[in-house]
Amino acid sequence: MKSTRMSLLLVLLTAFLISMSGCGAAGSVEGYVYGAGDSNSGMTRIVLSGERLGSDYVPISGASVACTGAKTSARTNASGFFRIDNVRVGKQTLTAVYNSFSLSRAVTIVRDQTTLVNLADTKPLDPKKWTVLVYLASDNDLAQNGFDVNDLKEMEAVGSNNDLNIVVQYDGWSYGDSERLYIKPGKSVALEHLGEVDMSLGSTLEEFIKWGLTNFPAEHTMLVLWNHGGGVWPRSVSGG
Repeated sequence: MKSTRMSLLLVLLTAFLISMSGCGAAGSVEGYVYGAGDSNSGMTRIVLSGERLGSDYVPISGASVACTGAKTSARTNASGFFRIDNVRVGKQTLTAVYNSFSLSRAVTIVRDQTTLVNLADTKPLDPKKWTVLVYLASDNDLAQNGFDVNDLKEMEAVGSNNDLNIVVQYDGWSYGDSERLYIKPGKSVALEHLGEVDMSLGSTLEEFIKWGLTNFPAEHTMLVLWNHGGGVWPRSVSGG
């Protein structure tokens, strides 16, 4: 009897320790702070980016960067770079301050991973000619057969450039793999991890379109509905 009670106690203690092990889960966030403007007005705003930007942007040294869920803050170096470690997992708010300028952006911290600042926060001074929004719904046999990965590689073979944004909302076969991607030459950069979303809902598509138009304005915008080719027809309708 004592042996049974002891075994039960050990099981309960183990379960408790496992449940508590995720309480202190943390990740990191890093990126760059730049100044943007024009030759007439000077710097008019600051920009957060997940990578180095071109000559249209000036790296800011000494900007203060703080993130909710973290006990420490950071200051940018001469390249405008910052990094904050030990940030609590989940959705947090990142804020950069420099002189009279400030900018806050939402970031999603993933356990034991480094989150790059959302590239969507890096808005060009002038809209590009085209933005292509790809609604890639492959939570089906298309993903099982690798068609989604093949098409992503085809997009990466071209990639975004000075005249073109290629942005993807992706949902694959695995649960919780929904994310938004910025397609660059040779690679896809994760902008936002969405967890698991239902891509069959019109509201999900509507949210993606609004997000894309807001963060990637362009002279022209194309929407691609990627799936089995049924388009916007309801499931009850079949056709050749």
